[in-house]
Amino acid sequence: LETVVEMERSLPNLPGYRSNSHTSKPRHQQFRYVNGYAIERAPTEGKFRPAHTLERAAEAKRDLSERAEATGTKRRPELPQWLAHHREVLQFQAFFKEAVHDSPLERYRVRYCVIFYYLEDGTMQVSEPRQENSGMPQGIFVKRHKFPKDADNYYELPDLNVGADVTIYGRTFHIYDCNKFTRDFLAKADIDVPPAEVPPTDRYTARRSDVMRRETGGDPEVYRGILTNPTKTFVEARLGKFIRHPDVLRKFLQGDRKVLRFNCAWDDRTSMFGLVHRYKLHYYLADDTVEIVNAHEANSGEDPFARMLARTRLPKDHERAIREASLSGSETVRTPFYSWTDFKIGGYINVFGRAIRLLDADEFTRRFFEENGSPLGEPIDVHEEPVPRPKYEPPPYTAFTIGGEEDSLGSCYSLEPRPPKKDLKKLIENDRKQLRFHAKLVTDVPEDQIRDFAVTFYLADDTISVYEPPIRNSGIVGGRFMQRHRVKRPDGRYFAESDFFVGAQLRLAGHLFRLTDTDDFTQRYMMGKPRHFPMADIRRIIRKLITKLRSHSSDIRVTFRSLDKDGSGFITFDELRQVLRDYFYDADLTEHEVLTVLRYFDHDKNGRIDYNEFASVLESDDASAESFKAYVDLASTATREEAEEEEKYRARAREVDESTSRRQRLEYLIRNFTQAFMNRKGLLTQAFRMMDKDFSGKVSREGFMEALSLSSTSARFSLADSDRELLTDHYFADGATMLNYDEFMDRLWTDAVSGK
Repeated sequence: LETVVEMERSLPNLPGYRSNSHTSKPRHQQFRYVNGYAIERAPTEGKFRPAHTLERAAEAKRDLSERAEATGTKRRPELPQWLAHHREVLQFQAFFKEAVHDSPLERYRVRYCVIFYYLEDGTMQVSEPRQENSGMPQGIFVKRHKFPKDADNYYELPDLNVGADVTIYGRTFHIYDCNKFTRDFLAKADIDVPPAEVPPTDRYTARRSDVMRRETGGDPEVYRGILTNPTKTFVEARLGKFIRHPDVLRKFLQGDRKVLRFNCAWDDRTSMFGLVHRYKLHYYLADDTVEIVNAHEANSGEDPFARMLARTRLPKDHERAIREASLSGSETVRTPFYSWTDFKIGGYINVFGRAIRLLDADEFTRRFFEENGSPLGEPIDVHEEPVPRPKYEPPPYTAFTIGGEEDSLGSCYSLEPRPPKKDLKKLIENDRKQLRFHAKLVTDVPEDQIRDFAVTFYLADDTISVYEPPIRNSGIVGGRFMQRHRVKRPDGRYFAESDFFVGAQLRLAGHLFRLTDTDDFTQRYMMGKPRHFPMADIRRIIRKLITKLRSHSSDIRVTFRSLDKDGSGFITFDELRQVLRDYFYDADLTEHEVLTVLRYFDHDKNGRIDYNEFASVLESDDASAESFKAYVDLASTATREEAEEEEKYRARAREVDESTSRRQRLEYLIRNFTQAFMNRKGLLTQAFRMMDKDFSGKVSREGFMEALSLSSTSARFSLADSDRELLTDHYFADGATMLNYDEFMDRLWTDAVSGK
């Protein structure tokens, strides 16, 4: 039996050779948490401690608290290794010797590597730097993981130091140096780091370096025997070998991918239609060739050629170079060529007959010239006087032109005219919205003074049309007076909506019109946009009336009652206009402002206004605080009886205002409430049935308000407490305590269908 056990142990641990019985072992927790930090557990007999419990965590926290109280300071707990050494890597320089068989030149080869040790988790990685033309796959030699030291242990930080040997998977690496960070880290850890060692070399590497330096032109002054003998070069050239001057290869290796860049310009303004052409000059240090590319500017009008001069050697005397090339029959000429020493800021170079001036250079070019002892000067700016462009004046628009004026202008500004863009938002919002005015001709001809016109302004596209109603036996044919189109004002701008108001004079179709009246929609539209129509701003007009009328009377009611000439208690449009004309000039109060006041206070649309309502509005402080203060100062001088009468009048006015406001609010709530529950009848009925505890078909005031609250939340119709009370008071009229909700729903449905 012992012999069988020994034989099994001698067999490799591979499938097919021995039974590999694997028993699952529980994974132990490697971290414990103290004060919110993960701390690695200390190993116990080669294994980690079992998972922590609440008692151990509490004990560890208690120990930390006791130590902090003993020292009198509150120390921060020690950070875990993975957090304290995050992204910290130690770097060691090492080499190993690789045996070379069947070679008369060498027996081994030295390969240099870099060993990385990651402090955060103790893993390692081996990388071999890449060498040109080595013939071996280099790079990552061993991937990052924990390297086993023996069957039970892994390599750790104390195992790595200068002069140490590290065996990794059968290869022995000798560490001969490390970087500065590694030395400083090991010194802080009280680990003595020996000085750096000199790595060995092998015969093949030394011979290879020598051959590469010799063949690439390195150290050409060193004598190397027959390989650099001039006789050898001459004989090889006679036999047909292509011979290149050694300076050419050296210059290529030193100047490869190094380019000097200059900004330059060619001033051709002396010729007809000439201008300043700007270029980029590239000088390649590898072979002394020059390339000049165009630097086109936006809208320069130049042809989009990429290059002015393709990459070539630039002769200083191009005529001589062309002559020598034509005589010799080859491109080999003896004419001198431009070199980088010939370039300087402000200097000129001859590019096949064109004098191009160097203006500036980039940072690399300036640094190159400074390193070679010839710094460049300051950049030069070539100013081009702007050529004044004549302002294009399109031809005047005539009636014989096909299409509108904007369509015709498209042909003047573009070779491929496109239809003018339309404001779609304006078209959608103002579709079928029109401002209509009654107009008269401003003329001295008696026949034209009796003619009436309807001027329509279309808000969707700012077009205007004029229509003349036919009058029997007038001798004038009525109908369309001006076709609908956009019309320009005398100053060249198109008529806008703000140009239309009662009293305005407009020149349309060669005639001067005066707007005398407007319809209700136009008046409401203009009053809703006081910024665009100041003539329809009722607040501004009332402030103007208050300022003027209060300055002529100590009692505002007496002032307004004086307007009632016939004693009817109402003010007509003619009476109001006649009296206001006594206080205002035509420039101070226009016809449209008088019309705005009348239409604002004429609720019945009968052409009259109640002067008591007129007075109550003018007495309010909403119109003008300063005017109201002046009115209070005037009222303080009145008698005691007049003051009491005035106070009673104000109290009645406030009650009327509150009642009106409450009625308007109730109408608004009923209308919105009906619209909100028109399609949600079942939701409101269900809420009433939930409040009907005794199934009587009726709900109390409290149940009605609760049902409104529940159904409004489900229907997303917000109601404030004051609004619910207002609705409840309306439906529980005459002191009623119960409401039949079936009759209420039928009434609500009937109002929704009828649109009340």
